[in-house]
Amino acid sequence: MKRLLFIFLIFSLKSFAQKDTEVVFKSIKEALVNPTIVKSLDLSDQQLKQLPAEIIKLTTLEKIDIGSNPDLDLVQTFEVLKQIPSLKILWLTDGKIKALPNNISQLKNLEELWLDDNELTSFPDPIKQLTNLKYLRLFSNKIKKVNFKKGQLPNLIYIDLCYNEFETFPVELSVLPNLKRIIIWYNSISTIPRSIKRFKAIEEINLQNNRLTSIPNQFGRLKTIQKLSLRDNKLSEKTIKGIYELYNLKDLDLQGNDISVLSDKVANLKQLERLSVCDNPLNELPVELEQIKTIQQLGLGDLHSLNWTNAFAIMEKLPNLKRVGMYTMKLPSMPLGFDKLQQVDTFWLTFNSFDNLEKKRIQAMVPKAKIDFE
Repeated sequence: MKRLLFIFLIFSLKSFAQKDTEVVFKSIKEALVNPTIVKSLDLSDQQLKQLPAEIIKLTTLEKIDIGSNPDLDLVQTFEVLKQIPSLKILWLTDGKIKALPNNISQLKNLEELWLDDNELTSFPDPIKQLTNLKYLRLFSNKIKKVNFKKGQLPNLIYIDLCYNEFETFPVELSVLPNLKRIIIWYNSISTIPRSIKRFKAIEEINLQNNRLTSIPNQFGRLKTIQKLSLRDNKLSEKTIKGIYELYNLKDLDLQGNDISVLSDKVANLKQLERLSVCDNPLNELPVELEQIKTIQQLGLGDLHSLNWTNAFAIMEKLPNLKRVGMYTMKLPSMPLGFDKLQQVDTFWLTFNSFDNLEKKRIQAMVPKAKIDFE
């Protein structure tokens, strides 16, 4: 599962500076034919022990992938790379790295660093001196905690700490003044400290697949947050009150929890565009949901006890609703009121048991919509 997710991310999260038409050179020999045009070099999985010194001739090099070279001399590698001031992106994935040498801090212009699938047990101190770093991935390591001082990583925007060993949410990240996105799913986080309120610029937190049973009320102080995923935790309606104070929230994922009631305070989320409550023991959607006219997408899959007729009456009053997921309804026919959803462009009705006649009837009720039954 972890490997599949990793592969998905590799293809879906392209480097900030990467272009679709980017030419990637696969060897030093190939690159040196015309060194001044080389911007991207892939030397991954080539059993390297030292980085060829000729790389310094690639004076326009912006990105290098030297991952999957577990015997690579990193001290020597960074001594070479520091002589290429154009270098912005460095991939060091899957290299069995347990620690990073201090001289990585001399890669002063580095903006993006990938350290996925290594064996780091602590956050590498030398990285903290990379003042231009914007994007940092530490996916699948063994890190349990972090600490920072003011002035470190002043330009970091994005950090990925998925598949590590955190048990407490790392509020120490709040020291980083420009941090906007924290992706930290598939850890063992059961506690979010009240000091979560210290974050002043955060826009996205993804806590999917952790062990949360409650969210502190101080979470509601994150007024800049726009995207929040609490998918696949152990939260109930009594333990998520803080999220209803996140007035700038646009994307909220509550799928896979133990929420039986959505509070009427959901109406506070006036900017909300995407909401998923799939796979929860919900019986009703709150009528106050119809006050959120900005909603464009609803995830309502695996809601086996939902009063669908009431839900459709609420959804009818959402003028900007365009996409609805209703998988695994466990019903032989579509409930009354579905035909009211004429504003919706796309329905995902996969993993249902509708026969062909029922599928035709459903399509006829919303003739302009695209329906995915398979």
